[in-house]
Amino acid sequence: MPLLRENAPIATGQQRRAMCQLALADLPTEVANKVQVNPIEILRTGPSYAIDTVEAVAQNYPDDTIVLVIGKMPQISWSNGIALMNYAPWWNF
Repeated sequence: MPLLRENAPIATGQQRRAMCQLALADLPTEVANKVQVNPIEILRTGPSYAIDTVEAVAQNYPDDTIVLVIGKMPQISWSNGIALMNYAPWWNF
């Protein structure tokens, strides 16, 4: 469980990943070919922070545009929030 959450997530990591994949299933082919649901967050052991995930993805895909899609505004520090915005735009829904 991320350390900044008050309660554990109801859905498992695999269930959250499946929901993300379903959300992308109807994208037009030209967009779908450029998008992936990266499992790095749910494969990581120990504490999990959005900034760590975005930094790791950015290092693995230095020439790609990274967009962080989140379902709930994360509880983050201002410094991490600014760092996240430097790496990737946010899509919050």
